[in-house]
Amino acid sequence: MTLSKKRMICLAMVALLALGMVPALAVTAGARAAGDAARIDAATGATPNYRNFLRADLKSMPYEGGNYTLLKASPPFTYFEQEWFGVPFSYLLDTEVGLKDGTTGIKVIATDGYSTTLTLEELRMTNPHGLHTIMAWKKGSDEKKGGPYEGLTDEEGPFRLIIPQKVIGKHGVGTENFNRAVRQVRAIEVQPTPPGLPTPEMAKLPAGQLVIYGNIHNRRTMTVQQVKSIMSYSGTYKWLNTFPTHGQSKLTGIPLPFLLNEPVGLLGGSKVVRASAGDGYSAAFTMDQVMKTYPDGNQMLVAWSEDGKDLKEGPLMLARPQTGYNDTNKPDWVKALRVLRIDPGPNGDDGPNGKNVPADRLIFCGNINPRNVPSTWYLAEGYTGGGFEEWICIGNPNPWKTRVKITYMIQGEDNKVRNLDVDPMSRATVKVNDAVGDGKNVSARVEGHEGDSLVVERAMYWNDKAGGHCASGVNRASENWYLAEGCTAEGFETWVLVQNPGDQPAVVTVTYMNAGGAVNGPKFTMPPHSRMTVNVADKLPGALHRLHGG
Repeated sequence: MTLSKKRMICLAMVALLALGMVPALAVTAGARAAGDAARIDAATGATPNYRNFLRADLKSMPYEGGNYTLLKASPPFTYFEQEWFGVPFSYLLDTEVGLKDGTTGIKVIATDGYSTTLTLEELRMTNPHGLHTIMAWKKGSDEKKGGPYEGLTDEEGPFRLIIPQKVIGKHGVGTENFNRAVRQVRAIEVQPTPPGLPTPEMAKLPAGQLVIYGNIHNRRTMTVQQVKSIMSYSGTYKWLNTFPTHGQSKLTGIPLPFLLNEPVGLLGGSKVVRASAGDGYSAAFTMDQVMKTYPDGNQMLVAWSEDGKDLKEGPLMLARPQTGYNDTNKPDWVKALRVLRIDPGPNGDDGPNGKNVPADRLIFCGNINPRNVPSTWYLAEGYTGGGFEEWICIGNPNPWKTRVKITYMIQGEDNKVRNLDVDPMSRATVKVNDAVGDGKNVSARVEGHEGDSLVVERAMYWNDKAGGHCASGVNRASENWYLAEGCTAEGFETWVLVQNPGDQPAVVTVTYMNAGGAVNGPKFTMPPHSRMTVNVADKLPGALHRLHGG
């Protein structure tokens, strides 16, 4: 449902003592429109542009290594050998993260800002000794082979880039690679980065984390143990094969609808789920097949046990129940399940090849929710006159700096747009009076750059901060709002603040509900990206009432 078809609005209701004062205390409701979320995600490839990996995440991935030869690029041109082990860099970026088309380089950055940039060839290279570029987290002694092995010290780790010599040999013959063995790796920038994407400040990134950002896809990985820990369901699944043979199996696993809807999260417009196996086999299912409950009461299942035993070709399998006794469903049981891709996914992201995914991992990709904290917030209420101060408080929960765009929708005036950067895991405070001027009725939309997470609240103060109120923003506009509180009697005022954040005009009808029943309130048309203020006392002075707006 898009904003062009369903016009969404944000409402805020304000009630206060009438002592010559204007609206100040707000109760705001709502959440971001599903259509708006789908449009933003489609425009950015459904990616938050950043992926944050903990040390344990990288250690859970496949690792390899061996005896690397290293040559310094400056005098005395030292040549030596040392054993290194870690995550194959191509696996991390190509399979777990996913590089978008047009990637031109991979910049690896250290805590102190030192960096080196790899070509895609260097990322995926195999040298004459069979070694690959790795993100190392373990090393051996440089005096002898075979250990003992140890984790990296704080001075060089917890992650270090190791690029093998493409041409093995000493100075003048071999590839000079030692100066590109970046210590204390904190971030990986996949180039080109989207315009305006802020660069993380290396010194502010925790030592045990690795941020990958830039030209990357939206993918998520779960280990088999994580999948098993979410929930467990057992049922008898009947099957029919093409031979023909038939039978039934007692399967234990997690229902696919729950897995996709809850821990993963689907974006609007999802139509097909494509399952890929470790041997390259794949099968596609419509969303109706995926979400339905079949005649036997079962749903499609990501199973890890059959008839009380671990799967022979496991550890995971996707099973579809029969629609009827003659439904040949066994060919749709995808054994050795490795990848679940949701279509229509972003262009250029077909998902990783199941053959490249280790058996203990399940990768989700395509039209899935980035699952970050919401990136768009609406603040319907706002006023900068009569001694009132309005502040917008912005929290950045990410370990990277993010660009924030604020659109002020001022009643009777053109919108104003302001941009600012918010540091990692920090707070920025904006005084709206300074941004729009005094005496303004104003709503606001606050957006994180290309889907970056934000937390946004609005604070209002009056009488030189003798009084105040704080309320969080909302993430979705809606067609209907219900406001239970309201009073225009005994010196109270009630105001309804309406924001239309959409791209189309919105027709707004207000209905008051008081002791005598429903009373028609005002009906008006709001231009796109605008704000309107309604004084309830203009229609119902001296009354107790509830409100409905739509």
